[in-house]
Amino acid sequence: MNNFFKFLFLSLYIVFIGEIGIRTISHFTNIYEIEMLNYAKKLKRSSENPNLSHEHIPNSQSQLMGVNIVLNSLGHRNNELQNEKANGEYRIHIIGSSITLGWGIETEKTFTSVLEKKLNTNEKIKKEKKSYVVVNGGIGNTNTTHHVELFKAQYNLINPDTVILQYFINDAEIIKKKKKKK
Repeated sequence: MNNFFKFLFLSLYIVFIGEIGIRTISHFTNIYEIEMLNYAKKLKRSSENPNLSHEHIPNSQSQLMGVNIVLNSLGHRNNELQNEKANGEYRIHIIGSSITLGWGIETEKTFTSVLEKKLNTNEKIKKEKKSYVVVNGGIGNTNTTHHVELFKAQYNLINPDTVILQYFINDAEIIKKKKKKK
């Protein structure tokens, strides 16, 4: 019996020291797996839409991979959209996964933000009196089927003029939907 308690104490001690070690390391550097878990817990929820496994939590934010990710009322990583388009406004909706979302980079460095800035500072476009709004519809851990379903669910709210699908090799993977608890 004495050996059992020694083993139990040693096991708990190792787990405790390991936990402290991981927390210390993650304080100084980002651990990808932990950041992905935090992303799933803080910025995602199960979807009510039967065609989607999960979606972003609207109006949420979290510090992940060293950057602040802020989501608007549609769960997108960009400024709030006005219901009615302004005169001359042209909307580009980009759908995709973590690359579109801009995992690990500041909002202003995402390719959707860079595209919007370049379009709106272009001299030829300024003469045409157009303004461009680029909607960042990226959500991590998704596939093309998910992107399309989310796009269809939000189409009338966004009213895009152009849609761009950002595709990555893992977008062909099948995402299994969790069975709903009864």
